[in-house]
Amino acid sequence: MNNNRIFYLDIAKGFLILLLLVSHFGIVVRESKINVEESYFAGIYFFHPLFTTFFMQCFFLISGYCSNFNHTAKVFFYKQLKEIIVPSIFLGAINGLYHYIYGSEHQFYVETFWFLNSLFCGKVFCWIVNKLKIEVTLYFLISFLLFLLGITLNNYDIGENIFSIRQCLTSGLFVAMGMFFKKNLYIHNYLMKYSWCLYVIIFSIIYTFNQESRVPIIDGTFHKFSFYKTPLVVIISIIGSFTIFRICQIIGRFHVIEFFGRNSLIIYCIHLIPFLYIIQLTSQIFLPHNILTGTIFYLVALAMEIITMTIIIKLFNYPLLRICIGKW
Repeated sequence: MNNNRIFYLDIAKGFLILLLLVSHFGIVVRESKINVEESYFAGIYFFHPLFTTFFMQCFFLISGYCSNFNHTAKVFFYKQLKEIIVPSIFLGAINGLYHYIYGSEHQFYVETFWFLNSLFCGKVFCWIVNKLKIEVTLYFLISFLLFLLGITLNNYDIGENIFSIRQCLTSGLFVAMGMFFKKNLYIHNYLMKYSWCLYVIIFSIIYTFNQESRVPIIDGTFHKFSFYKTPLVVIISIIGSFTIFRICQIIGRFHVIEFFGRNSLIIYCIHLIPFLYIIQLTSQIFLPHNILTGTIFYLVALAMEIITMTIIIKLFNYPLLRICIGKW
């Protein structure tokens, strides 16, 4: 099970991080201030809800599944120092320097690191739960109440969202799910086998009634949504995640995608800066004037971004820079 888990989850992380680039295309186009109608990219944006509605929660679920919460406090927090805190500080400094130089023009980086803050909080929550040997029903109840608290703080703008505390409160539920599925393989395997069916049904209904833009999303911007939609967030996060896992199992070993999966942290933290310049450069060569040329523009920019991120990943895997991203 361990070897199988590693290969399909690495591939899943690879696909998810590439989907992150896809989802951030619109943000970077707006930040680049190029003279182009966003309607030219409507053909691409139309499909975004198929993954943006759950893919960040999928990362949390993977982390909960792969993490060892039986470690002592010393070992556990040392791993978090290596895997989250050190990369966050170093890569955050790069983003911070860029923001300091171009801060009057580009504000997007401020929301970038919400995921790392949330991941750290979610993992600490699950480690505490595991150490205290809290029953499954109780820790799911606690994590769900924290999830609702995060949504409440966001909906009513209660306090400042310092260190992305609202997203942090929602993350523990999905990390806890990953931990739960790892211990309950029967449920895990059942979801692997049948989740895609429910995924197809739910999104068929959503798109049939043109509700794709109204599906709630928990991400860096964290738009407000009604409490009655909360079950939909949880259900889509679970079935969407297991649909991705199932697809990756069927695909089998895919070393290029696994490469991106193993280096997803670098892509997550750095991708916006080169993407901005790539789109500005591409716009100097040609500007789209309809949906067809908009799609071509998007594909060219995305391909260049993937190539650029591959080079950056290679650079960060040299001995000295490996230390800066917690690989020692």
